[in-house]
Amino acid sequence: MRRSCVNHFLMVCVLTTSLSGLEVAQAEEGKWTAGFNTGLSILTQEAVEGTDGDVGPLINAQISYGLSSVLSAGFLFEWEHRSFENENSNDLGSLNTISLMPMALWHLGSYKSVFPYLSTAIGVNINTFDEDSGVTDFDIDNTFAWRLAGGVNYPLEMVTKNLMLNGEIAWKRNRGDIEVGNSNGNFDGSSLNFLVGVRYTF
Repeated sequence: MRRSCVNHFLMVCVLTTSLSGLEVAQAEEGKWTAGFNTGLSILTQEAVEGTDGDVGPLINAQISYGLSSVLSAGFLFEWEHRSFENENSNDLGSLNTISLMPMALWHLGSYKSVFPYLSTAIGVNINTFDEDSGVTDFDIDNTFAWRLAGGVNYPLEMVTKNLMLNGEIAWKRNRGDIEVGNSNGNFDGSSLNFLVGVRYTF
């Protein structure tokens, strides 16, 4: 399952690159771009042995600065939530993950009226598990975060020339150790995320 999801992500990146034209890139050198996205987060594997994690909501906010016509650098804040149950479909609780990541964006150019890009970010995942009543304690470590994304921006010129509609697909690593009661084990909350949102340049 994990390999299949990562392969799909790589195919999206290749497709995005092949669609990019030879026109001037979308990044505006010397300007800031703020963004907000929301969407769905899908685990790419079993996070904890013997459990099932639901598809959960995800939101993020970001700010970036145009270093050149093709490169931007910035910071990303992301919140992810999902519920877990055991193999008998009994509720265990919910996982909240806050990711704090410096990021870089590579603007590929323009194709028709959309502007594709790729981005990567590294940082930290802060994991908090809220157990249901009577459930054994789940203690998940904070982990190294690595995010890869591909997306497109579509200018909403009928509203304002500075506003863009955004669509993005991202994979994020969230892998570490977990303590369930007195037992230690492996945790892998890495996910594939499908997002829509807006960008505003100023």
